Amino acid sequence: MITYNLQEYDFINEKISHNYFGSFIIIFLIIGIVVIISKFNFYIYEKNVLIYEDNNYSLVIDATKIDDLDKNIYINKKKYTFKIKDISNYQNINGTIYAVVNIDLDYKSKSKVIECYFLKDKNTILNMLVKFIQGG
Repeated sequence: MITYNLQEYDFINEKISHNYFGSFIIIFLIIGIVVIISKFNFYIYEKNVLIYEDNNYSLVIDATKIDDLDKNIYINKKKYTFKIKDISNYQNINGTIYAVVNIDLDYKSKSKVIECYFLKDKNTILNMLVKFIQGG
């Protein structure tokens, strides 16, 4: 039988004891990542140009995306609602059909060309990953 001295006994016990602090940190990180993936929303905006002439606002937009327009437009980080008055002047440019969309907007500006944004998509990271995996 081998006899152990007190220093060797303490060394063996240190190997057996668990580090609970490290386990708590790992569990906390996993919970945090799951919350971030499933709760936080990401907004994707589509940039466009608003043209102001003769007290009328117009957009030049791809004709296939007219139905996808949200009824809200974002100018200078503020949200405005608009209504489509009429759609005219269809033009074929490099195989893409563009239309001029005249809108009714309650926004006053001295500028003739205004940068604006439309909300294209609102998703969480989890939904984005699912769409990516499905091929969408």
